[in-house]
Amino acid sequence: MKKFLSLLICLMMVFSTTAFAAPDESAEKMLTDFYNNYKDILFLDPNAKIEVAFLADVDNDKEPELLVSAGAYFYGLSVYKVKDGTVKLHDTITCERGTGINENYGFLLGEDGSMYLYKDNTDMQIPSEYTIYTFTEYDLSKSSSVPSASLTVKIPTDESMDEATYTVLGEEPLKMSVAEAKTMVEACRNAVAPYTVWSRDENSNYIDLETIWNRQKALQNGDNSVSITLQIGNPVMNINGVSKTVDAENAPVIGNKRTLVHEYVINTLGGELYMNENNDEATVVCEENTIKFTKDSNVAVVNGNAVTLDVVPEISGDKVMLPVRFIAETLGYAVEWEGAIHQVTITKN
Repeated sequence: MKKFLSLLICLMMVFSTTAFAAPDESAEKMLTDFYNNYKDILFLDPNAKIEVAFLADVDNDKEPELLVSAGAYFYGLSVYKVKDGTVKLHDTITCERGTGINENYGFLLGEDGSMYLYKDNTDMQIPSEYTIYTFTEYDLSKSSSVPSASLTVKIPTDESMDEATYTVLGEEPLKMSVAEAKTMVEACRNAVAPYTVWSRDENSNYIDLETIWNRQKALQNGDNSVSITLQIGNPVMNINGVSKTVDAENAPVIGNKRTLVHEYVINTLGGELYMNENNDEATVVCEENTIKFTKDSNVAVVNGNAVTLDVVPEISGDKVMLPVRFIAETLGYAVEWEGAIHQVTITKN
């Protein structure tokens, strides 16, 4: 079997140095003005379908940099920084050739304020013996070419085969069942969802220039508040002002006048969901809290204590929908319901 080989290509920028603003202006304003004044030059390829620019502190110096990406065949990010009162090309970040900067890429904002480039893609192979999922992180504050973490999961396309493999960066491949491999892939995607601060929204539009930088400033200033908005039947949720889209079949639903949600919401609240071998018990774990739900039962077990629910969770095979108010309040969040628009708001200060 031939592996799909990805090439690391540097996006070269010729627009390297420009002086255009007074030194007493903030770096944020200088970079924003620079982008607005010169974006036609920054995006070099007139045929490029991908044009992205945003502010982010990638080197953790509490000042923003401008990251720009454009290209039809070659992908990367050019990093512009304010130095000595002018905007200058500071660095380039290379991304793999192939899928480009799209919905399979996210810029993650860690709890410590660090920035990571996260890549989740399915490598295409013809003929295809396996579906290969790769999950790669690049720490933008350290090295843009060497992954800080990487996981590769190979799942056979022949449904009669039940042996998949996974490989962690620098280690030998290990074996697991196909069901376990699929669970691992889904867990990887869900694990990064709360921290993804850049991606395309449901209309394939990119978030605005300052969104990431505003979130980083809030973290640097000690603002750890959380605000999550969900709407019944809507696959888009809002996390601290940033939209996140999931599969339509996993949108929140109503069950016995209660809102039931998919695992992605639990991950956003900081929890992890674990299923037993029979797929009839779902356990939510968040720090010191453990909440266990059982199929067709309205009794949950919270930290060893039985609690009667006013709704029965939906647990059917791989599909699990759990009561969001009960889980959120157990984990210390406040929950508000706006019946007129079928909207749930979850907050923590």
